[in-house]
Amino acid sequence: MPSPGKVGEAFLAMCQSGELGESIYVSFRRIFIGFSVACLLAFCFAIASLIFPGARPYYAGLINFLRNVPPLTLIPLLILWFGIGELPKIIVIVLASFFPLLLNLDSGFAGCDPKLLEVGKILGFSKKESLQKSFCPILFPIL
Repeated sequence: MPSPGKVGEAFLAMCQSGELGESIYVSFRRIFIGFSVACLLAFCFAIASLIFPGARPYYAGLINFLRNVPPLTLIPLLILWFGIGELPKIIVIVLASFFPLLLNLDSGFAGCDPKLLEVGKILGFSKKESLQKSFCPILFPIL
């Protein structure tokens, strides 16, 4: 183990050479890409399960199985499949953030007040219109 003094010296050397800033930028870019992909996938799955509730039994077992597998245990397999590079690292970030996002989106959609859905039915909204009207204030608050 290096001493705290050696760690401090290495930190200062990396700051002076600009290597630390570059490494932080690459790490944040990786996190942003992985989290964005996970958000997009989780949102699509949650909307699909909301629109087609009968399809849930067909994929729920696979989702429950995969969410219990720690993403770090898949690193050797991902390296074999995709090589050593950015892609396996991004996939680990996607896997680590996809399942919590999906579970929270599902519970959020399921927690929608039934009275609001009933009002939409009374007003004659289709499923598509109900989704559009419920997401427009979230996605486009200015409109």
